Amino acid sequence: MTRSRLRRAAPALALGALTLLAFWPVLRAGYPSLGDGLIHYYRLVEFVHLLRHGVLFPRWAPDLAYGFGYPLFNYYPPLTYYLGALLNLLGLSLANSLLGVYAVAWLLAVTGAYAAARARWGATAGFLAAAAYGLSPYLYFNALARGALPETLGLGLLPWALWAFGRLGLFPSLPSQRRRVSVAGLLFAALALTHFLTAFLALPLLLLAALWPAEQALPPVRARLGAAGRALLLGLGLSAYFLLPAVLETGAVQVHQLTAPSDLDFRNNFLALGQLLAWPQTYDPRLVFHVVAPSLSLAALALAILGLALGAWRARRLEGATLAFTAALLGYAALTLPFTTSLWTLVPVASIIQFPWRLVGPASLVLALLAGRGWAACPNRLPTLRPGLLVAALAALYVTALTWSFAPASYAPATATVRDLTTYETTSGQLGTTSTGEFLPAAVQTLPPADALRAAYAVADVIARLSQLPPGVTLTSQQAGLTHLSAQVIAAAPATLTFDLFAYPGWRAAVDGQPAPLTAAEGTGLATVVVPAGAHTVTLTFALTPLRTGAVALSLLTVLALAVVAVRSWRARAAPAAAVQPAAAPMPLAAYGAIAVTALALLGVRVAVIEGRDTLFSHSLFDGAAVAGVARPLDVNFGDQLVLLGHDPAALTLPADGALVLTLYWRAQTVPAADYAASVQVWDAAGNLWAQSDSQHPGR
Repeated sequence: MTRSRLRRAAPALALGALTLLAFWPVLRAGYPSLGDGLIHYYRLVEFVHLLRHGVLFPRWAPDLAYGFGYPLFNYYPPLTYYLGALLNLLGLSLANSLLGVYAVAWLLAVTGAYAAARARWGATAGFLAAAAYGLSPYLYFNALARGALPETLGLGLLPWALWAFGRLGLFPSLPSQRRRVSVAGLLFAALALTHFLTAFLALPLLLLAALWPAEQALPPVRARLGAAGRALLLGLGLSAYFLLPAVLETGAVQVHQLTAPSDLDFRNNFLALGQLLAWPQTYDPRLVFHVVAPSLSLAALALAILGLALGAWRARRLEGATLAFTAALLGYAALTLPFTTSLWTLVPVASIIQFPWRLVGPASLVLALLAGRGWAACPNRLPTLRPGLLVAALAALYVTALTWSFAPASYAPATATVRDLTTYETTSGQLGTTSTGEFLPAAVQTLPPADALRAAYAVADVIARLSQLPPGVTLTSQQAGLTHLSAQVIAAAPATLTFDLFAYPGWRAAVDGQPAPLTAAEGTGLATVVVPAGAHTVTLTFALTPLRTGAVALSLLTVLALAVVAVRSWRARAAPAAAVQPAAAPMPLAAYGAIAVTALALLGVRVAVIEGRDTLFSHSLFDGAAVAGVARPLDVNFGDQLVLLGHDPAALTLPADGALVLTLYWRAQTVPAADYAASVQVWDAAGNLWAQSDSQHPGR
């Protein structure tokens, strides 16, 4: 390879090494099945099933909610599952397809942070930002503790959206401005269709990036805001086919259930300052519930503070972009703390956000950019020391995030089909693969038996929906389908047919080809159709509602407008440019090598020295018989099934009306052969739920 080719390939090789270093813990764990991990696995089972049967834009999931149907994909963004389905159709297993989505998320996060920081402060700052973001504790917390796949992918897309919005204010008079607006709009649409809450929470950050694109002569504020506004409108238009029904059709489901449990109330999910800025805690691999905090990186924070101090000292001032990002970091961080509760109560969608600590995600990206800015502020007087300082900075970022990157032993679920969905719902309690069944149609007040359709699914994975007939009605034949089904009946007198399907807007009925009313049975919410006496063909079809039709039309019009802009921009490519954006100065070739070698060396140390061994980073207090350091050791045997080993603190007295915070240490005497689920709830003296933890683990 010639030197010129090596120089062109060097950034990609260094970024690849950083991505492998950052993603290795998730790859090593296999498909993360803790937290919401299995939820996304079984959602993908249903999504792939729908795609394989020709439903290319799923809204209705016919096999969820015990097989009676659930409008999950009308409310939950689909892009994560499209990507997982694509990988599955290319030959990967379902579990490996979702692991592949995590890999894409980390690749986007690392390269996006690099692009966003490089455009402002140079290539070296870009690499530090890439490392700080790819190794951020919150990304590991999301993937390994929560199993929050869509949010992780959204956080991967976020730096690319930030990069695109940061280019909107540059040279708005050039023909390329249309292309930049198009790219920013496409990325915002992708973000909204991946995890809408991340897109919503990142809006202030994207606007700041557009207002302060770089340190140079800027166009008027109105022009910068106008470009950002056009990009946001474009993104909203492209995603309108999903967003409008998801927002405006919430009255058709029981979304109020989402905030019923107190552990999902945003008031109970603020962070203490010690959690937001948590020191690394030794990982205990023998703990069933290993609690980690959604924290910011202390090493990235130190680099950012150093950069701000050096920048202010050297230049006597900080440029607008640095000040804006610093303000964004402080704002995001403050909103995770309980003293901002009164501000959250003013936000109409606070109850949907649920966890104020979600803001640690965009805050981690801002902190990573400021860490890169910190390097750019370092003086160049000692060039021989800079490679060593760069290696030290990368090592510090890695070491301070290391304990967040461990997780309990995971397992890839066996290949599942839609016939397994009801079993998962009943054993996990996750009806419809959601926490509270919040997308059940509003008319459903009493759920049917969980095994009501089990016999039908034992015969086929696409089941017929007319199983119980009223007196005087004979079924001659019926055809099963996912979004279209029909039945031929003979009725001796007018009768009401009840289908094994929840009624929901979009389902339409026809009798002998003529529209007929479709109503919800009282209590059960099942779809019912009245037929007159005689022989009739009854069809049920899931179609677009007027709102969904308008939303799809809006997205199609936006696609058409985007195509027109693309054609006009392509024709204008040859026009001479009035100015060009100055390119960031390249790094020395040796610096790229130092980054790649450092990343691979750190990975080698982890594999050879840390993984599977007792170290400062991973060590268990349990030696098989007792827990070291427990405040009150015990040995209480419960039926030779569980042994209580002790608890912290030692004293069990507390003031009246006070909350008892108690850590119990248990040992299982026998391990069940099947999977088991555990739920722990702690109640205070007033009868309020103080804390809850749910988990599912393999019995082996």
